[in-house]
Amino acid sequence: MTKKRSLIVILLCVCANAFSFQYRSDDNPDTLLKKARKSDDPEIGIRLAKQALQEAKRVKNKPVIVKSLSLISDNYWDLRSYDSSKNYAQNALLEADKYHLDSLKGNCWLSLGMVSYSKEDFKRSIVEYNKAAAEYKKANQKRYLATAYMNIGVSNRKLSQYTEAINNFMNPHFHCRLFFRFE
Repeated sequence: MTKKRSLIVILLCVCANAFSFQYRSDDNPDTLLKKARKSDDPEIGIRLAKQALQEAKRVKNKPVIVKSLSLISDNYWDLRSYDSSKNYAQNALLEADKYHLDSLKGNCWLSLGMVSYSKEDFKRSIVEYNKAAAEYKKANQKRYLATAYMNIGVSNRKLSQYTEAINNFMNPHFHCRLFFRFE
């Protein structure tokens, strides 16, 4: 009987430690942020990104703080809560400035451009997308640079600036061909 009790106690300790390790692993800001990104439900994404933000603040993980704020902004945009999206994007930009994380500023400006575009402020969206493009260019993030120029072109098109739209769609700063069907 004592061997059985000892074995049970050992198993309980092992299980408790495994649970404790799993729990700590879930509190890791990077892990929480990855889960938030993978979520198809924006509300769940917001909840997980806010948890990642709190944990990142606790452990002073500056890049995850900015990335969490940006992801929260993107999820609010998906929910068409544009004021909340703008607020979180502006906070992400302030944090990126404060921590000198220039490589993360492009996403903040892109989010702000998306909010302005969604509110049909196309001139402002062009300004913000241009700021995103400048940050992506500095960080040599060509894929995102292409997205910024494409979004500038879409905003140009909404303003009937067709020549500018075509120039942005075919911008030489990135090496991908974009094909668009104009409505």
